[in-house]
Amino acid sequence: LVARGIQERMEFLSDMECLGMGKKYRPMIQQEIAGKLRLIESVDKQKSKEIRKEIRDLERPVPKPFPLGQLDDN
Repeated sequence: LVARGIQERMEFLSDMECLGMGKKYRPMIQQEIAGKLRLIESVDKQKSKEIRKEIRDLERPVPKPFPLGQLDDN
């Protein structure tokens, strides 16, 4: 349940970054994820390691938005 919450927060952050709003949400989401990881770690250290690895795998560079001013209809 907590791991699913982390995944949902990562997906939300990815969506916000795609919309150009990542800067606004990244610190808040990272704090939420860190809190959830601490909770998991207090219960199960091995599970915490697995989830941290999954988070590293999910983090990827966000594609830059295509500059609309440079579109050419020719």
